[in-house]
Amino acid sequence: MRVTGQVKPGWSLGVLTANTGASFGVERFSDGFERRVTVDPISEYSVVRVRREFDGQTSIGALVTGVVRGGGEPSAFTGGFDYRIRFRERWRHSAQIIGTHNGRREGMGAVADINRTSKNLSMGAVFETLTPHADFNDLGFMRFNNYIDGKANVGVFNAQPVGNVRRMSATLSSQVASSYQGYLLQKQLHLDLSLNTLKLWGTSMNAGGHLPQYDLFETRGGIPYLVPFHWWIGGTYWSPDNKKVVGVFNWAYGEQNGRPGPDYGVELRLRPVPRLELTLRGDLNLSFGRPRWTTTNDLDEAVFGRAYVTQYIGVLRGTLGILPNLTLQTFNQLYFLSARHTDFFILERPGTLVPTNPAPYAGEVDQGLTSFISNSILRWEYRPGSFLFFVYTHRTVLSDFSPRFSYRPLGGLANLVAPGVANEDILFLKLQHMFGL
Repeated sequence: MRVTGQVKPGWSLGVLTANTGASFGVERFSDGFERRVTVDPISEYSVVRVRREFDGQTSIGALVTGVVRGGGEPSAFTGGFDYRIRFRERWRHSAQIIGTHNGRREGMGAVADINRTSKNLSMGAVFETLTPHADFNDLGFMRFNNYIDGKANVGVFNAQPVGNVRRMSATLSSQVASSYQGYLLQKQLHLDLSLNTLKLWGTSMNAGGHLPQYDLFETRGGIPYLVPFHWWIGGTYWSPDNKKVVGVFNWAYGEQNGRPGPDYGVELRLRPVPRLELTLRGDLNLSFGRPRWTTTNDLDEAVFGRAYVTQYIGVLRGTLGILPNLTLQTFNQLYFLSARHTDFFILERPGTLVPTNPAPYAGEVDQGLTSFISNSILRWEYRPGSFLFFVYTHRTVLSDFSPRFSYRPLGGLANLVAPGVANEDILFLKLQHMFGL
């Protein structure tokens, strides 16, 4: 159930609650004994959001989320408040503070920023932190915790066109982050340049790098890994987006201790008729010989190998306006990953990789993955503000690990019909009805 709206002028309220039934599996033992076990208990997910707006640039709000699980499993809760203000015309400031409890541990987090924009100059700074035990992944998305992060940027741009140039800008940004244990996690500097012409052609360039910095998660719970110095450069070019055919090309090249990692991407947007829009995109990402974690040996040591990675992603998006109040949208993605490893090492200290005998690992830690995802949504606005959605989702996945690893980059499509492929299909309806009180 979802309810959203304005309680009274300036006050907004949003409430969302969803329930999921328990799911079960069968646990099998070597002596042939089997028993039914609960994989996920019956659970309730809820979100409450309240916000008070004073004007278009100033507001204060609060957010509470909760996951309540049955069967004695731990429940999880997150709560916090936020605000944003605008002052002295060109200054903007916002902040948020949260507290989390995942049923076992408590944590906190905070983020604050300040920005100023003038006629030809912009500048800003952001502070963000999550304590080591902060965790809102039960109802939310959190990449990692245990960091104190600071970012700053300054940019210049033109307020009026200069000759055939509609807009040009340059932004320099820096980032420094540390863990609560004192490890420096980020030491980066980045430069972005962009230019748009009066005829809507455009290009952008970027360059940056980071000094040696620690990664707390590369070894999956082991000692931190000191990532070597890394630099990169890249660019994007695009044609006018008001045409029936729009093209975008982007590239990037970087090196880590002399080991290259080029990336390429091409996008084509088509509008053959006013009611139909198609987008085709392909991305190729390569990496040659950069060390990365592969496994942990019997002595609980992190084993690294030089990885040769091939990854490509193909995407097809489409939107069709069948009627003014009836539309069809589709998203389709083919993903392929192949990773082979050579020259194995033991991580003895954060910055020290010592060569080791490759025999136990060569050909045993290589990986491959092919997946195809398709989502289609038929959307009918049966009355103003009220919708009926019909959704179909398909997913095909084939994971391959040594010793039967046999992936080839050109075999991505063939892998989708190989033995052992897993398929999943979901159909569901969603009704959204707007009413007044």
